[in-house]
Amino acid sequence: MSMQDVLARMTVREKCAQMVFIRCTFPDEDPDRTSQLVRKDGVGGLVISGGSLFDVPSFVNWVQKVAKIPALVTADFERGVRVSGTTEFPPEAALAATGSADFAQAKARHLGQEARALGIRLLMGPSAGDPLARPAIEGSHYSKVLVCVRKFPDPGARELAPHADALMVGHEVVPELDEEQIASLSKTAILGLIRREMRFEGLVLTDGLHRLGAGTEILERAANAGADVLLTPHDPGKAVDALEAAVNRGRVAESTVDRAVVRLLLHKERLGLFTDRQTDVAQVEQVVGSEAHRASAQRMATAVAQLRR
Repeated sequence: MSMQDVLARMTVREKCAQMVFIRCTFPDEDPDRTSQLVRKDGVGGLVISGGSLFDVPSFVNWVQKVAKIPALVTADFERGVRVSGTTEFPPEAALAATGSADFAQAKARHLGQEARALGIRLLMGPSAGDPLARPAIEGSHYSKVLVCVRKFPDPGARELAPHADALMVGHEVVPELDEEQIASLSKTAILGLIRREMRFEGLVLTDGLHRLGAGTEILERAANAGADVLLTPHDPGKAVDALEAAVNRGRVAESTVDRAVVRLLLHKERLGLFTDRQTDVAQVEQVVGSEAHRASAQRMATAVAQLRR
């Protein structure tokens, strides 16, 4: 079945829900709410924060089992609360100081392998300003996970975009692009620069919308600006309601939502989620925090420490 066929069978609400990604922090303070958003509302993805190598894979498998359409599970291993048990590597800036592309690629490859073992298929990072971003992207792709470059439109994002699967657009005003709107809500930034000028065909994510407050009008503005993913709105349930209402009232064109959802579906298909959405829990401990990964991280930490002497 083609993704256009999948789209044709979806209701307006189901399509709107696909654009909404929710935050899942361990321990979950409201599991009933999470169940509602995943099972009934059908949100398109989850941002994992915290937890351990023992509970995250089981949770992700539950999500994928009950979700009508497979979810795209993502995490920020660089800046966010790490999953306990994953290998601790030197941070992006420290590794950049070594100037070693091999280190950057190896770190991304190992973390990509660990993320995939946990059921996480999209990694937030590297940042657009990382001088070793290109080899890091290559390392992640080697592990068959998607890469979202952070901090668009910071310098470097344009050069990295052809190699990335997704771009995260920040909430800053960039006067040379749009003097009135922050980038994540700007048609000039997303539809103008990213889509038309750069011809970027990957996913466009807003930065976390919870940072902009509880208002629902930002959801309409982000969708109309061309964002595919509305990342972690303040109230995800109300976000789905608001976006559905905006489409039904003509404030957001259904074709705009359709384009975003098709991109999401195609990326999920590319990851094989429509044919095999479960992760092998029995294999997790063999990959996550493995001896080989820890040895690699130690070599990097030693190189960073020598620079500081």
